[in-house]
Amino acid sequence: ELTFGTSSAVANAVRVSGAEVMVAGTENNPNSKGVAKVWTNGVATVLSDGTRSTGARSLVLSGADLFVIGNELNSGGMYVAKVWKNGAATPLTDGTHNASAEGVAVVGADTHVVGFEATDANPYVLRHWKNGAPVAVTDGTRRAIAYAVVAVTH
Repeated sequence: ELTFGTSSAVANAVRVSGAEVMVAGTENNPNSKGVAKVWTNGVATVLSDGTRSTGARSLVLSGADLFVIGNELNSGGMYVAKVWKNGAATPLTDGTHNASAEGVAVVGADTHVVGFEATDANPYVLRHWKNGAPVAVTDGTRRAIAYAVVAVTH
């Protein structure tokens, strides 16, 4: 059991390694704001201050570094795609259009995040960010969203 069941909550990703279980998700606070969290063996780590809605969509552990991705509502009412590395948040988008980070993988020193960002012409343009920099995947003329990225090393 991750929550006390007194507010809405959702688990979006699970990582199991030996006896350690990590879950990325969102739990509403008393003000009905979503709060991004990671539960490790049932103990919650809060990723946001609860003043704006946030969501944790996925996570990956690379060495001692924990990467959690998702989004946060900004003061203009737009969702900003974010990555939290060891709890420190970094925006992937500028907040002028709705966006969300949905999947994450780490290969060596490179962090790959996928998701979507709206444009003036299209509400769902597939996005890939490598080390925080956008990488073109589609021309943006058709709706597309990526929910996961898988790293394969040889």
